[in-house]
Amino acid sequence: MVNSKWRIGVDVGGTFTDVAIVNEEDGTMGVAKVSSTPKDFGVGVLKAIEQALKKYKIQSNDVSLLAHATTVVTNAILEEKGAKVGLISTLGFRDILELRRSARADLYDLFQDPPSVLVQRRNRFEITERIDAEGQVVIPIIEDEIEQLISKLKTAQVEAVAVSLLFSFLNDKHEALVGRRLREALPNIPVFLSSEVLPEIREFERTSTTAICAYVGPILSSYLARLKNSVTEKGLPTPYVMGSGGGLFEIEESLMMPAMAAESGPAAGVIAAALGGNQINRANLLSFDMGGTTAKASLIKNGVIETTPEYEVGGEGSGSRWLHGTGHPIRVPVIDLAEVSAGGGSIAWIDPVGSLRVGPKSAGATPGPVCYGRGGTEPTVTDANLVLGRLDSKSLLGGDLSIDIGRAETAIKEKIAMPLNITIEQAASAIIKVVNNAMGEALRIVSVERGHDAREFSLICFGGGGASTCSCLS
Repeated sequence: MVNSKWRIGVDVGGTFTDVAIVNEEDGTMGVAKVSSTPKDFGVGVLKAIEQALKKYKIQSNDVSLLAHATTVVTNAILEEKGAKVGLISTLGFRDILELRRSARADLYDLFQDPPSVLVQRRNRFEITERIDAEGQVVIPIIEDEIEQLISKLKTAQVEAVAVSLLFSFLNDKHEALVGRRLREALPNIPVFLSSEVLPEIREFERTSTTAICAYVGPILSSYLARLKNSVTEKGLPTPYVMGSGGGLFEIEESLMMPAMAAESGPAAGVIAAALGGNQINRANLLSFDMGGTTAKASLIKNGVIETTPEYEVGGEGSGSRWLHGTGHPIRVPVIDLAEVSAGGGSIAWIDPVGSLRVGPKSAGATPGPVCYGRGGTEPTVTDANLVLGRLDSKSLLGGDLSIDIGRAETAIKEKIAMPLNITIEQAASAIIKVVNNAMGEALRIVSVERGHDAREFSLICFGGGGASTCSCLS
């Protein structure tokens, strides 16, 4: 595009959707911010883009690149609102998602709940076949059973299918046959084969990654299709999707491997932190990203971003690896993050024994913090910061978001101060101390617990609430 000179980046958060624009010729930058739209995040994305174009007087045909970080995959897993999946495994391995590694997140907790399973047992099916550890066929596949499986999948009305047969990473002959027959018989249902998604050893992780792809695939496909149609109708380029490893994917690529978008938004923040560190000659960084729902921390050493080949999504700690065994493993390259449920919208509450807690529930974009006046009644971190004078009540969203400090004070008084028999200011300060401790834990996880001396790293904060928290964490 000869006349194109603008790049647009969009980040969808639990509370706000942000747009950043940059001029390719002179480096001019700009931002726009709107409330997220949880019922359809694409609506908020389009609204934010339109606001940015209007604000900076940019024509659609002057945009050369549109990059998009999405929370659709993570939210579907965390909220367990993914597609209805059918799983096909080798005879005798129907329950592999439940058996996992037979490890417990807390060895001494006798009352811990087992991790959830994304595929209901009645939708998990077996087929007679067997390939050994050398890749040799021990039991030939019984092809007549494939037709029976197709009938069962239709009866179950599944929305996606995951196929993970034993040792298919060494010999995919049986799995490819099943996949071909399923795709012919169920043309409108996505079929994910473990030999295509993750042709690696370790049966449980391979099955889990394939099942997650099937679980979120239809939702991601629907969302990206609507978004693509909406932006292209306005003359904008087809959006790229930010991957959890830090790169960009075309929509078609992301739909082949939906698990790659699991930590899309947080990954973009770490990439930006590394760039910022390079510009100020700081090679060792602790990046800290505080949004409306969660706070994320990552470590950058000698200018190199820490990555991991295995990640757990949906476990305790809102997706972090630090409570290993509580979530759903995915074997894809992911920027190594520690993520905690501590954001501007995190709700403060008193537990049954009278202790102050903050999170993991968040007010999100709807209804949002009490001070937004959108129907929220539970005090949040944002309300506490406002009461303490850390937020300007007239500057949010450039002054477009009206703030009611009286509502915030009332909520903190009734829900926190009175039950604890302290003043409103003391209650607000206590909320901030509790949430800061949780966020400090995320920083310790990626630094001290990884064997790094935190004193050798500079803290770089960003995100909607990062600036207001930076001095406290330092």
